[in-house]
Amino acid sequence: MGPADPCSHALAAFEFPTVFATGFALGQAPLMQVAAWARGRVLLILVGLLGAAAVVCRVWALDRLPGLNADEAWLNVRAIDFLAGKSIDLYTPSGNPLNPFLALPVLLLEALRSNASILNLRIATAIAGISLMVLSYPLTRKVIGAQCALVFTLLVWVMPAHIAYGRMGWDASETPLVALLCLASLLHRRTHWMVLSTFAAVWVHPTNVFLVPILAGGMAGQVIWERRRLTPGEWAWVGCGLLAVAAFFVWRVFGSASFPHGSPEFFSGDFITGLVVETGRFLSGVTTLQYIVGPMNRSVVLLFDFVFWSAVLILLLTGLPERIRTRDGTVMGLILGTLVALVVVAASGGLLFVIPGFERYALFLTVPSCYIFASLLVRPTVAHDAAEARPSPSVAVAIALVASFLWLGVFIAQYHVKLETRGSRSYALFNSGEQEPKAAAFALIQADAEAGPVLIIAENYWTYWPMRYFGARDSRIQVELFNAESARELITPRYASHAVFAVGFSKGALAQSIERGRSSREWGRPVWKQSFNDPQDLPILDVWRLR
Repeated sequence: MGPADPCSHALAAFEFPTVFATGFALGQAPLMQVAAWARGRVLLILVGLLGAAAVVCRVWALDRLPGLNADEAWLNVRAIDFLAGKSIDLYTPSGNPLNPFLALPVLLLEALRSNASILNLRIATAIAGISLMVLSYPLTRKVIGAQCALVFTLLVWVMPAHIAYGRMGWDASETPLVALLCLASLLHRRTHWMVLSTFAAVWVHPTNVFLVPILAGGMAGQVIWERRRLTPGEWAWVGCGLLAVAAFFVWRVFGSASFPHGSPEFFSGDFITGLVVETGRFLSGVTTLQYIVGPMNRSVVLLFDFVFWSAVLILLLTGLPERIRTRDGTVMGLILGTLVALVVVAASGGLLFVIPGFERYALFLTVPSCYIFASLLVRPTVAHDAAEARPSPSVAVAIALVASFLWLGVFIAQYHVKLETRGSRSYALFNSGEQEPKAAAFALIQADAEAGPVLIIAENYWTYWPMRYFGARDSRIQVELFNAESARELITPRYASHAVFAVGFSKGALAQSIERGRSSREWGRPVWKQSFNDPQDLPILDVWRLR
């Protein structure tokens, strides 16, 4: 009798007492069935606990952790402008085409919700992250087997980059979901869906063009090692897809200064070593944690490096020979395609893609890497089809469960706990406390302002767009970006009747300017100043009422 289907555990719970009692009465208790039932129940409970914990990590304090990024607010300001009948650009500030898979949900949210909220900025990407969790198993089980699909799913659930970026309303945050669709299309050998999902991925973010060599490697492996034969229509799909993506890549590299360019040290030993180390740190979560939360102790980073590369080496030594023996062309092709993608990435952007602050450009690596790791951990089955046994306890599943719980626990300690206890020690824009500072600053201004017009002077890009977003529906509020002329404009007729406030990061350029000009006729003496602190009472953001 095969292992129990997790979906039937509820029925098994009622069947078990009857089976056991009948067997015991006959003196022939079905001990093997009892053991299988018990193991299946434990597996179901552990997987359920891990999934629940991963969902909580994605939504816990979503309205304040991390601090609001201006890039998130920019899109919602555009949505509100569109709803107000204003014309808007269909390109992001960096020149990328607007991602419709994020822009349309954001537009719908802003149309349905009249109050500005950080949740409006993040719900869409949080749902995309949870959808990734929900779809990873059913989209892969029939073709890679239940055991491998379960291990793959566990790794997808807990990968730090998936959780951290799923908590921010950036277009690149949807990359793991579309990468899953691309991978599933490849595994199911649905060439047309793979090409279409690749176009969607590139539309989500241009750097997802680097999925092409990964998918091409997987398809080449199927053709070479698994003797897959492509129909003329499939060849046409592949050719058109490669040409279109190549054209897009050339346009982005040579037509936009915002696209990262190559490094002259590409072939040096130090550069290659750095690429390997930084890629490992991105996949293990170190890079993302250091970018959002702050620098980590060097010994902790080295421990991450040791554990990650030890695990990769063990997987390669134990799993790759078996995949080669069974001629698993998909896995071997994906490994080669990933290496080619890293070479292309290095040639086009140097280490820029995998260092803190830019690692979201490398999110295309995460889902294929999870599949490769899962495939190397799980022994190949005779047939990857729907008839294969459903997931049951095994050494591979046990290892994946233990590793996933540990990985998620470390992430919670390094991300959630640190943000809750110290705010952040990374960029000021990610700092937060019991209230999100920029949201709290606007609420204070709104409460203090009179019925007349209001001017808010924002220190920089990172404060300007959040203030614009929170005040987008209030016609009284005008937000200006601080510059050398801002102080003089306060005494011009244009703002003579305005209540004037300034918002800037503590000890930032705006704070220094106000401090230097407190007694001058340009700034004058502020009516009041309010600071918003992190959990350790260190100031994050300052608000001044200037008039």
